[in-house]
Amino acid sequence: MKISGVLKIYLLSAIILTSCSKGIKLSELELKNKLYYNTSEQKPFTGKVYEAYLSGKDSLIANIDSGMFNGKYLLYYPTGEIKDSVVYEKGIIVKYKRFLTSGLEKKISEKLLVQSKQGLTCIIDENKDTILFSGLSEGNDIDKSRYENNYINGELTGVATVYFPNGKVSSIINRRNSVAVGEYIEYFDNGSLKEKGNYSNDGNNWRTGKWTSYHKNKNIDEVGIYTNGRKDSTWNEYYENGKIELISNYSNGIKNGNYIAYYQNGNTQAKGSFLNNMREGDWTFYSSNGSIDGQQRFSRGNALSKCDCCGKFYNYDEGWTARNRGFTQGAWDYFAAGGSGGGPYCSRGCAKRCE
Repeated sequence: MKISGVLKIYLLSAIILTSCSKGIKLSELELKNKLYYNTSEQKPFTGKVYEAYLSGKDSLIANIDSGMFNGKYLLYYPTGEIKDSVVYEKGIIVKYKRFLTSGLEKKISEKLLVQSKQGLTCIIDENKDTILFSGLSEGNDIDKSRYENNYINGELTGVATVYFPNGKVSSIINRRNSVAVGEYIEYFDNGSLKEKGNYSNDGNNWRTGKWTSYHKNKNIDEVGIYTNGRKDSTWNEYYENGKIELISNYSNGIKNGNYIAYYQNGNTQAKGSFLNNMREGDWTFYSSNGSIDGQQRFSRGNALSKCDCCGKFYNYDEGWTARNRGFTQGAWDYFAAGGSGGGPYCSRGCAKRCE
C-alpha cells in the first residue's frame, strides 16, 4: 500500500510534535559546574528533557530550569510503570518516592540501613558500594509499633508515619533534612485526635503558632501559641468534662502575668500572678463552694507574712531575727541572724524585716 505525500507529511509532523512535546534528550545536554547546557547555547538550558528505552517507551521525563532540575522528575520501568517519582526545587530534591512494578511504593527495611560517620543514612547496593539512601523505609519498635520514614540523600525528608500495633496511625510528622517542619498530628489508639500543630519551616525544629491537645473523649485538653519553640501568650487547659481548668500567661516559655485555676464545678480555685515562673504579689485561694479560703502575698515565689506591728509584709525564709541591740544614734539598731547588720526593718521597731 502506497502512502500519499500528504499522509507522509502528517506522520512526519506527528513525530516531530511528539518529540518536541517531550523536549530534548538529557544525554544531548552538557553538564558543566553542576548546570546543564545545550551545546549550541552559552546560557544554562531551560525546558523539558527525556530519555527512552530501545522500545521507544519513556525511561525519564523531567524539567530543567536555568540548568537545574526543577519540578517533576519521573523514571519509568521498561514496562511503562513509574519507578521513581521525584520533585526538585532549584536542583534540590524535596520529595522522593520509589515504586514497585505493581504500583505499590517500595519499602526498605530499616535493618538494611547503616549510618555514615557524618550521621547520614546509607544502604549497600548490589555492587557492595555504600551509598546515601533515598526512598521509603519501614521498621518496628520494641513496643511492636511500626514506623515508616522517607529519606532523601541520607537525611529524613518527607512524611514519617508511626503506627500502633493495631495498625492505626499513631503520629504523622513532616521532616526536611532530618528536622521537623510543617504539620504534626498525633492520635490515640482509638483513632481520635491527641495533638495537632505546626513546626517552623526555618530548620530550627521549633513548634510555632497554635497547638492543641485533646482528651481521649475528643474534648480539648490544652490550647495555646508557640513562638520560636516556646509557649507564648495565653494558654488554656481543660478538664475532661470540657470545663476550664487553668488560664496561664507565658512569655518566651516562662510564666508571666495573670493565672487562674478552677475547680471542676467551674468555681475559682486560685487567682494571682507569676513573674519569671514564680508567684508574685497578692494571691487569693478559694474553697470549692466559692468562699475565700485564704490570701497570701508572694515575693520571688516566697510566701510573705504580715507584720502585726506595722501592717507590712516580711519574709521569714531569709533568716532575719529580732535581736534588740538598744537605741543607737536616734534609731533602733537590729541585726540579722549570724550577727550581720541589714534591713529594711519594721518602721515601728518590732525588729522584723518588712517591705
